[in-house]
Amino acid sequence: MRTTLSLPWRLAQGTAVVVLAAFVAALALDRRDVLDVFWMIVIPVLPASFLVAPMLWRNVCPLATINHWTGDRTGRQPPSPQTLRMLQWTGIALLFVLVPLRHVVLNTIPVGMLALVAVVGVIVLLAGVRWAVRAGFCNGLCPVRPVELLYGQRPLVDVPRARCATCVLCVPVGCPDVWRARTMPRLIDNHANRPWFTEPFGFFTLAFPGLVLAYFLTTDLTPWTTVYGLMLVLVAASVMTLGGLIALLKPSRALATAVLAALAFGLYYWYAAPGFAEAIRLPGGPWPVRTVAGLLLLVWVVPRGPHGNGQGG
Repeated sequence: MRTTLSLPWRLAQGTAVVVLAAFVAALALDRRDVLDVFWMIVIPVLPASFLVAPMLWRNVCPLATINHWTGDRTGRQPPSPQTLRMLQWTGIALLFVLVPLRHVVLNTIPVGMLALVAVVGVIVLLAGVRWAVRAGFCNGLCPVRPVELLYGQRPLVDVPRARCATCVLCVPVGCPDVWRARTMPRLIDNHANRPWFTEPFGFFTLAFPGLVLAYFLTTDLTPWTTVYGLMLVLVAASVMTLGGLIALLKPSRALATAVLAALAFGLYYWYAAPGFAEAIRLPGGPWPVRTVAGLLLLVWVVPRGPHGNGQGG
């Protein structure tokens, strides 16, 4: 399976790496305003981009570029299915650690964010050294990947992959570059003898709405014990409540994961809209953002034919 790596994509990938380097430099200079731009403007755009065209971010993510460059040159072998499962569980756990950590450190302390970027950078490099191409980080440890997969179930725009000229099967199953919208179904339906929600990404779909709600119900001034305590309570409540409803109503896996994605997306933009609108000085406050997010979600949930679901290989 081959694809052409065009010059525009290469330029976009290089630009993203340069922007990352500039971001690191600004953090080293203790620039709090850079943190505000990152958390209040850049990050709120990403979930919508995952919903519309998840391949867009996978094609330009600077960490993916670094992981690919390292893994393509030094990565020795793909992870086994057991190792990949462990890496995926670890990536999900990292997300649930890092989101509350925003209130504790990352939202307000540049040097804290700088330390995180440094640690993640080392992990990306080591994953490239250990496993082939992007198997270790992008398809395993990345804490953003679960959100990409959740919102990327029904992409509105099918963007071609722009990383691997030749697929070398660096993971045994579930590369979004190959499987696109079928990636999450492929991963959580991988074991017929286990319920889909016991798989890493199946469990994540139940827990994520609770994580989103917990983050927005706390603030940067909240003690870390309260931040993580509320997260544990709401995540547990999310898993038990939503899991119980699924067990009772017995919807199809496709319907259940789509509804759970819509719930998490709606919660996120309802609460994130005021900060985003203020950061970009949007007339009308949060309601234009909420309206656009709602309309986008409405289009997303409408059933589409096989040529409109982004499932090309």
